[in-house]
Amino acid sequence: MKLRRKVRTLVAALAALSLCAAIAGAQESREPPAMSPEERALVEKWSAFTTPGAEHAWLAERVGTWTARVKVWATPDSEPQIFEGTAEYRMILGGRFLEDRTTATFDGGAFEGLGYTGFDNLKKKFVYAWMDSMGTSIFTGEATLDPATGVLTSVSEAPDLATGKYKKIRGTETRIDANTFRSEMFDTTPDGKEFRSMESVYRRK
Repeated sequence: MKLRRKVRTLVAALAALSLCAAIAGAQESREPPAMSPEERALVEKWSAFTTPGAEHAWLAERVGTWTARVKVWATPDSEPQIFEGTAEYRMILGGRFLEDRTTATFDGGAFEGLGYTGFDNLKKKFVYAWMDSMGTSIFTGEATLDPATGVLTSVSEAPDLATGKYKKIRGTETRIDANTFRSEMFDTTPDGKEFRSMESVYRRK
């Protein structure tokens, strides 16, 4: 009797193990539930948002080493200060952002700047941030590209030390050819008149 009981117990245990293995195998082979149309649409939107496009390829044309000749005007009628530097451009984060590392000598001292430019697929605008050794703020803004003229026009937030606040300033970037481009910034006087405060001409090395 004891032997029969042991055999029955062993058979039952083996049957239970077989049943558990069958259930586990069925669970492993089961396909994940199908996404709803709304979920599928959201996945497609997320994929489009994260994928670099034509605008990122446009930024990538800047990759390389460039020389820069910069003129800075403090007021509309002042003589410009002129300095020269070098800018190193490279694409980062899978081709999503353009990094700019600029070094120069300005007013007898060393100058260092660091900038990042990308294209926000949701805003449909270029976005950028700039910081340098001549300030403690991060210069940020957005820009749009005119496909007809190839001119990039930006609006940035910059410090206004006269008022102790931040203000909006306009900028443009013009590609003269594959190896030359010009960047300009336009400030405003206290009475609201716009004037060119900076011009930078870059040439590819």
